[in-house]
Amino acid sequence: MLQPRPDPVKFQLSRTALSSPAMASHPQPVRKPTGVVRPPASPRRRRKNGPSIPPALLSAVLLAAFGGAAWWFIQSKTPDPAPVADLAAGDAAKISEPEAPTPPVPAPAAVVPAPAVATAPVVPEPAPATPAAEPTPEGPKPIFERLLVYDTIGAAKKENATWHTEALTLAKQTNRWDDYRDLLGRSLAAFALKEGDTASISSDPLAGPALIRHAFLSDVSEKVLKPLFADEESSSFAAWLLDTPEAMQAFTRQLDAKDDVEKAIRLWASIAAESPAAQTDYRELAIACALVFDRTIKVDQDRYAEKLNGLSRFSYYHDNDVAGKLTGKIKQMSAADLVWVVGVPISQKELEWALKKADFRRKSWGQAYGSIKYDMEKAVTGKSEYDEYTFSEIQKKGGICSDQAYFSAWTACAHGIPAAIIGGDGARGPHAWMTWQADDGEWKFSGRFSGYPAGDSRNPQTGQSISEEEFLRLSDKKASNPPAVLKAKQALWIADLFRDQPERAAVFLTEAVKAAPRLTEASAALLAHWVEHRSTATVEEWTGLLKDLRKNFRDAESLMDDANEAEEKFVFTRQESTAVMKDLRREARKVGDTAGPEAGVATDLGRLTAGLRRQAEVFKANKDADGIRSLYRRALADHGSDAATFKALAKDYFAYCKAEAETALKACRELESACRRSVGRGKGDWFDVTSQNSAWRVVAECYRAAGDGGKADLIVRDCDSREKAAKKKAI
Repeated sequence: MLQPRPDPVKFQLSRTALSSPAMASHPQPVRKPTGVVRPPASPRRRRKNGPSIPPALLSAVLLAAFGGAAWWFIQSKTPDPAPVADLAAGDAAKISEPEAPTPPVPAPAAVVPAPAVATAPVVPEPAPATPAAEPTPEGPKPIFERLLVYDTIGAAKKENATWHTEALTLAKQTNRWDDYRDLLGRSLAAFALKEGDTASISSDPLAGPALIRHAFLSDVSEKVLKPLFADEESSSFAAWLLDTPEAMQAFTRQLDAKDDVEKAIRLWASIAAESPAAQTDYRELAIACALVFDRTIKVDQDRYAEKLNGLSRFSYYHDNDVAGKLTGKIKQMSAADLVWVVGVPISQKELEWALKKADFRRKSWGQAYGSIKYDMEKAVTGKSEYDEYTFSEIQKKGGICSDQAYFSAWTACAHGIPAAIIGGDGARGPHAWMTWQADDGEWKFSGRFSGYPAGDSRNPQTGQSISEEEFLRLSDKKASNPPAVLKAKQALWIADLFRDQPERAAVFLTEAVKAAPRLTEASAALLAHWVEHRSTATVEEWTGLLKDLRKNFRDAESLMDDANEAEEKFVFTRQESTAVMKDLRREARKVGDTAGPEAGVATDLGRLTAGLRRQAEVFKANKDADGIRSLYRRALADHGSDAATFKALAKDYFAYCKAEAETALKACRELESACRRSVGRGKGDWFDVTSQNSAWRVVAECYRAAGDGGKADLIVRDCDSREKAAKKKAI
């Protein structure tokens, strides 16, 4: 049988490998003769482990091994292995098919040597370098999959410490902030399972900053950060922000869900570009400006509708504080306080006038309210004598309660003192007063009428209406103590790490509530957790939770609305209607007991009417019209002496009765009788009469809606007559 001819290429490679310098250091084995002559007296030894290997075979094996190793070494150093690979791939075909004979190579022709010329040595052209792979949009996932180490021993290792920096650097390079945030969340959750309490986690030199960064990235999404890093003007600021835990924490603590996050950070960056102090000593002021002016704010009472901006507002307060001209110590204030300073809706010109002309001590700034002479003629006629409505005009010409509140509150803000205007309705009709933060951090009031329900103000950061009671909460150390609030916030951030572990999250939510019992955010998060994960809790457990919430947050309208909704869903649905009504009546009595005589605040109108509507809905579901009638008759008798309260109760009561004409007219007669008995008519000064008439006009509206227009017209004529007499007497 014919043996296949050896591959000439492989044969040549083997010869080359054996003659290469690499093989020179490996001496070739010397072939021994096949027979060994031994002395006659020396017996041949027997191998115990099997038959002996013939030396010829052993030499052949060693030679093949060395040759193969040399061949592999040469191939691994070859710049382009592709031709060899191609040849190797075709070996099988060459073995199965006999090769054609190699044609003889003609001998080279004789060449006459040319004269020797000095030439530069030929340098082989280097192979083109393989370009580095560009980072993919997703980024190298393995970096974001390995957990970061936070425990003391593990974090001390160089490789783990480096990993923290590399992960953040990669996030900046690839803009994969969601992946980086998830990495932080998983790593912190693993660390939190070991440590178990907020203090240990937040105080850790690595875990503490990581917790802040995770909270920041939970509020400031990848969608927001990408354009910030893509913009040359904001990219360096965004990088600084993510490298500065204190700045991220300050921003996240004050951020509201209604804020425009990207616009706020860009505004902060533009302020910092003009003034580096926005990143250091006046950082809280810059954050307040950024979060207030992320939406358009116009000057109040300005004929040109001048728009304000955060950069000029920051410059005003920063420059005047550096010059020592401000009464308020804005450098020591938090952004939470400073939003009530920078959000003042007045022009730069008015700010400067107030700084020069309004001169009151901070602890007694309420005197500014009474410094404006009351204009009774304007109150009665509504006629205004102002040309441009400036502080100077108000000071010279006087004004009504709204002008007094405007002057006193906004001049306080011009001096760096947190302040606000409050408005409400009560026994003497609509009224305006002011509140400001005194030296001790307590919010005080000026111009308030005793016995008025809590009024309303406007949050300068969100533009939303808030209750006057919010300022009382800001004065409560349990709700606004900075260290307690920070600890509660940190516990909430840790709870957020365990969204998929409800029981673990509940531990930190409870810890947050204990740290700041009057912090609305903490208790609202705990209630939301119960609604989502503890809906099957017993009636007793739900009742206990809701009792604690009402004890601490009876004045928090939004939270109480959520608590009432949870009670109706998880408590009332499991109780008989009699038990439900018993609970509602008990709650209504507690609302009525919160008149707050010390503060001069009457029963909160919103909570009172909401509680009555909840009871009325139960009666309505049971088709108990007499129950609704009895409920509101009792409420009008208890609270109807205040005109504002009477109007609210009358509108709600008639809404339940207007479906049937006979029932509607009966309700109107009851309202007329209650108004005559509780509110009265025609007694007192101008303000008393106009307030009483506002209640009577509601009764007239109900009569008209019930179809008795004649009765409605009669009531309106009586009101007009009384007002005419009161007006003549007032002027």
